[in-house]
Amino acid sequence: MKNDNYNNTQNQSDTAQKFNIQRIYLKDLSIEMPNAPGIFLEMDRYKVDVNIKVGGGKIADNIFESDITVTVNALLSEKILYIIEITQSGIFEFKNIDKLDIDKLLSITCYTIMYPYLRANLSDILSRMSMPPFHLEDVNFQALYEQYSND
Repeated sequence: MKNDNYNNTQNQSDTAQKFNIQRIYLKDLSIEMPNAPGIFLEMDRYKVDVNIKVGGGKIADNIFESDITVTVNALLSEKILYIIEITQSGIFEFKNIDKLDIDKLLSITCYTIMYPYLRANLSDILSRMSMPPFHLEDVNFQALYEQYSND
């Protein structure tokens, strides 16, 4: 009898849906400050342009990678103050989840999990560059997914 319960429990766990974070990591980082150190003397008002790009794909059975890349360009008049490109990535495991749900989890949940890491890394980098703080705005990945799905 004990053996039957073990087999039944094992069968249930084999078919249960499973979502795991395997790893969150800083995949790529590029910093340019072409006009340093002279630019530090004239940093009154500058313009910041932010571009966010997402991607990823399947890397093994049930294992997927998600990437968020943010490019930040800061300009002072016509001079480049700095350019930062940072890619935060994650490896996620999905078991017994259908493809449509995996796409939704990758597009919403995984990006939502990784984004705070990216924001913290960017904030730390700016501090180490001796630049004024710049905080990335929140991103509603669910709204973006729904908008993209409707188009």
